[in-house]
Amino acid sequence: MKFLNILIFIIGIGLATGTNAQFVVSPSEADACQCTGSVTYTPPAGASGYSIQLFGQHDELVQQASGVNGAYSFNNLCPTVFHVVATQANGTVQDDYFNVPAGAFDPGSANTISLCLEQYPNSSFDFDFTTFSSGFLAGGTWSTPEDYIIPAPELSVMPVWQLTGTPPNQIETLTFENGWYLNTTQVGGCPVNSGVYIQTNDVGLTTTYVICNNYEPFAMIDFMQGSPDTIGQ
Repeated sequence: MKFLNILIFIIGIGLATGTNAQFVVSPSEADACQCTGSVTYTPPAGASGYSIQLFGQHDELVQQASGVNGAYSFNNLCPTVFHVVATQANGTVQDDYFNVPAGAFDPGSANTISLCLEQYPNSSFDFDFTTFSSGFLAGGTWSTPEDYIIPAPELSVMPVWQLTGTPPNQIETLTFENGWYLNTTQVGGCPVNSGVYIQTNDVGLTTTYVICNNYEPFAMIDFMQGSPDTIGQ
């Protein structure tokens, strides 16, 4: 009987972008209490029949369309953060994380980062979020996806914490979770949001699995340790 030692691992997938595809954001009115912004997606040349979805600051589905040909716009957007996802007929996914400014007032361009959870095995690890927050206007309030306020001194030493208290009370601890870490500024009595979307990816743990050559085909990820995400390749 023949045995094989297989070293199994996965890596996160980068999101695909097609030639000539683009997302263009138009600001809402300067009155931050209005919702008149938009985002327009222009697909790659020759693409047809794609579907498109728009998600809000709590990852809720805001708008969607399917069977679309040519450019498509989502309108009536408030000055906050969004995630737009376009899926082509061939399965290619194109997306963007963005914020809608309030007129000329833009607290900073929204963006996304990926964190590998296997890098944060315990609370002794400090994550310096200031690298990402420094590109935003000073004076805004930072908060977690669960609406907990992050005290400014703790932005540079964000460990793997546990949330305590009731939003929006300040937090002692913070768990890295998928979602928007918002920078909020009040303009004319209404909030203008931008921020950083943190995608927490778990790539699992390196695993050795002994098999025989007469085994039926199987998915390697099913035997990985460390609860890996299924979006790897």
